[in-house]
Formats: sequence, structure tokens, C-alpha cells
Amino acid sequence: MYSSLFKEWLDRAEEDRRSAHHSFSAGFYRGACFFAQQSIEKLFKAILIRRNIYAPIHSLVKLELIEKEYSVKIIDSIVRRADLERLSAHYILSRYAPPPHGTPDRAVWERYVKRYRIHRYDKNVVEEAIEVMENIWKGVRKLGLI
Repeated sequence: MYSSLFKEWLDRAEEDRRSAHHSFSAGFYRGACFFAQQSIEKLFKAILIRRNIYAPIHSLVKLELIEKEYSVKIIDSIVRRADLERLSAHYILSRYAPPPHGTPDRAVWERYVKRYRIHRYDKNVVEEAIEVMENIWKGVRKLGLI
């Protein structure tokens, strides 16, 4: 059913992985973090699609489907939950400018910034995101998921 789409999803995940590295090299730090998050999101979707499961995952910590379907431990085995949550935060923080002060969206934004300690995108933030991304890629390969 969906498994025929596995290669396409995996190719897109790999392209986003390369885009994260290229963006970092070019000094586009927000873009690099966004592509790192997207690479892992698409990688997880590819793994599920391989088993004919389509799950619209945007939050990377929602791995229960993968862990259950494959009987593998991903969280705290190949990636710490805190690192996965921080990488997941780039889905929002890297794409949007802060909302205006006094709006409900601003309060949400500030909670993200405070919780994940991403006050600005600099070299350290990107290096961390890319390291987490690469560790996940290595881990899923080691587990034989791709």
C-alpha cells in the first residue's frame, strides 16, 4: 500500500540531511536547524511507510509507533529524549519570527525559547542539531531500520 513510497521518503530525508550540512557551511543557521529536523521527521516517516503505516508526525518525540512496530528502543537508546525534543523545536523556532508581544502566540513562543534554550541561532545551536541528526541516522542504520 504505502511501502512503495519508502525510497522516495528516504531520499527526501537524505536530501534534507545534506541541505542541513550545506546550509550550515553557508552560514544559514536557522535553515540548517530546520533541515536537520525535517531530515529526521522524514526519516521516521520513511521507516513507518516501509511497514505501510502513514503517520503525520511533526513532533519527533512521538516515536511510539516506530518503537512498537519494530520492537526497538530508539528514545534513550540512540537519542536522548531531551535532544529529540530540542531538535523537534526547530520545526517552529527556525521558521518563524517571534510573534508580537502581548499575543497568545508570543506566550507560546517564549515557552519554547525558555524550555529549549534557543535564544538565537548560532554555530553552537547548529552543531548540536546536526550532531543529533547524524546520531539518529547512524542509530537507525545500526538497528537495520533503513
